Amino acid sequence: MGEADHYRTLGLRRDASKAEVKAAFSRLALLHHPDRHAQADAATRRFRQVYDAYHVLYDDHRRAE
Repeated sequence: MGEADHYRTLGLRRDASKAEVKAAFSRLALLHHPDRHAQADAATRRFRQVYDAYHVLYDDHRRAE
């Protein structure tokens, strides 16, 4: 499958600040949280993608990789 494009997942440009990363995560986490959807499996997968993208992009060392 290859590495996901974390910027695309969060809808951000490559020069996004930490504040923009955090805001995008917060918005998408609320939107895709499994507790808010009847189709929990699909929502869980999407939420996990958003969560993983946030953790990579918010950490300076991971983001540099």
